Amino acid sequence: MRRILLALVSGMVALASVGSSAWAEQRGTKVEQGADPAGLETVQGQYCHLMGDDDTPSKAKKTAEARAREAAVASYQVYVQSASTVKNFQMENDVIEQLSAGLLRGAKTTYEEKGREFCASVTAKLDPVQVEERIKQLINAKDIATQAQAPVLPAGSAFGVKVWTNKQPGQPFVEGDPLVIYVQSDREGYLKVDYYQADGQVVHLVPNTFRGEVFVRAGQVYTFGGEGGQEKFTITPPFGNETIKAFVSTQRIDDALSAKRGIEDSRTYLQDLKRGTRGVNVGGGAGGAQWAEAALGLETQDKATEQHVMTRGGTRGIAKMLPVPKGPQADPDFKIVRIFYATDRKPTGEVQPAAWYGGDRGDGDKLELGTCEVSIPKDHRLGSLEAPSILKLEFSEDPKKHVILMRVTPQPADVFYAGLRQRVGQSPRKEAFVFVHGFNVPFSEAARRTAQIAYDLQFAGAPILYSWPSQGKLGSYPVDETNVEWTVPHLKQFLAEVSAKSGAQSIHLIAHSMGNRALTRALYEIALEKSLTKSKFSEVVLTAPDIDADVFARLAKDMSRTAKRITMYGSSKDKALTVSKEFHGYRRAGDTAVITVVPGVDTIDASMIDTSLSGHSYYGDNSSVLTDLYHLLLHGKPPERRSYLHPNEQTGRKYWIFRP
Repeated sequence: MRRILLALVSGMVALASVGSSAWAEQRGTKVEQGADPAGLETVQGQYCHLMGDDDTPSKAKKTAEARAREAAVASYQVYVQSASTVKNFQMENDVIEQLSAGLLRGAKTTYEEKGREFCASVTAKLDPVQVEERIKQLINAKDIATQAQAPVLPAGSAFGVKVWTNKQPGQPFVEGDPLVIYVQSDREGYLKVDYYQADGQVVHLVPNTFRGEVFVRAGQVYTFGGEGGQEKFTITPPFGNETIKAFVSTQRIDDALSAKRGIEDSRTYLQDLKRGTRGVNVGGGAGGAQWAEAALGLETQDKATEQHVMTRGGTRGIAKMLPVPKGPQADPDFKIVRIFYATDRKPTGEVQPAAWYGGDRGDGDKLELGTCEVSIPKDHRLGSLEAPSILKLEFSEDPKKHVILMRVTPQPADVFYAGLRQRVGQSPRKEAFVFVHGFNVPFSEAARRTAQIAYDLQFAGAPILYSWPSQGKLGSYPVDETNVEWTVPHLKQFLAEVSAKSGAQSIHLIAHSMGNRALTRALYEIALEKSLTKSKFSEVVLTAPDIDADVFARLAKDMSRTAKRITMYGSSKDKALTVSKEFHGYRRAGDTAVITVVPGVDTIDASMIDTSLSGHSYYGDNSSVLTDLYHLLLHGKPPERRSYLHPNEQTGRKYWIFRP
């Protein structure tokens, strides 16, 4: 009985027992205590691990032992006899890890230390029948997963379908983990979802006996297994490669593709499915149905294997996302930077990433949440936002040459914050930054800029974009002014949720241009709340703030209590701020022709290093300012410890001049 079947029928929980062993360790020898039934065969393995700079003697010792256990399995005759088949399926690591973690019995480990080198020798026993059965089961699961992930529709998909889960790509599901499945289609239609298990069976999730047919709306995310849903899925044995497969048809799915039972043999069902789709015209033809499919491959493992991999050191990307059509893949000529986003823009309904969100306000106070993937070319220059250039005869985007928004993935709030917590938790300093863009910035450009800043700063934490509904047009300045005020309560609430749900120990805030109006107002309102007992944020960076200087001075008195430090970059060469002053009749805080210096804010005059055409985007375009941001955000250095900042005074108040 497997996880899906139990969840659908009665909501029971299937539990797998993983043998817990007592350990005794004395004088360089560790013995695993446990039963020693007849029929076991002895295996041996050795491994020496050279301690790295980040290693401790204890960690190096454990790594050597874990590797020695793998060596013992790799030398076992039953494994050796299956090695060629295992290699053909590219499963050497999977098989050795699971056998090393779960099947070795009565292991005795001896250690030897040679300076910085730690050597371990393991002697243990294996049950040949168990080993052979486990290898066959893993290979069978991989074979079925490979077939299930291959496209079924003979002519490909007529539109896009996405399938993802509550785990990030590259992370295995571990025994006891909840499984939540999300599906999104570019067209409305009827949904079919199958789950191919590691035990060789397929479970028909949608439709099934308990859930009738599901009609999906274009662009809407549908959740299966989440809170409040009809199903609850939990990872239980057996483990290995598994697959989620989704189909969407613009007309009701006919009997040829309908499941005959709730659960059945995967190979038989795949054969029936291929026969049933041979005559399908995915484009619809004259009044016919249009079809699309997507497949997601994932890996499940027991807790013992997870612990073994962690002890051994290093992780492997074993969960493979295989959507149809394919998204951006790893390429040596460019890298993919993944950012998080929140926006109160309204989705356009377009499927192209660059057009996913427009300039209209979203409905109500609910924010759209999700992730973006942005390409950074291998020869990217620090501070550049590479794009096609007519001067270079470039008429289309190329990820090998340009910074491109490759993918937008909206997510429910629980998935978004789970992914954010995970990304933050993986960073050494447990940190994140939130970037608020300025005037005349469409969503796609804001996402590209956020990824570029994260890449150039080598930021290991979570980069987050907050995007408000800027029109992305030079002539829409009044509309942008209205919308940046409208977004304030949404930004305030989002900052509170990031602070409460991200698990970050340091949250940095960066705003540019008109985006400073939203950020400063949100921080001011946070400062006035009685619940504020200490600073919520670390570094707050205000770049080229297009905000009335007198208003800024008034807000700064209170908002400085919300952060450990506030830094403001300004420039006298900022033409956009000069125009804004003429438009409003009063000087802007970021215009250092008359510098704004207020208590609680480190003001930096960056006029000497501005090289951009308009003098307004130096925060991201200039390598010198990026270097200063690097020392500020990643090392927390105050102005007096950044050698290129030189002190000056105005009416007794100190500010800093940037002299590269």
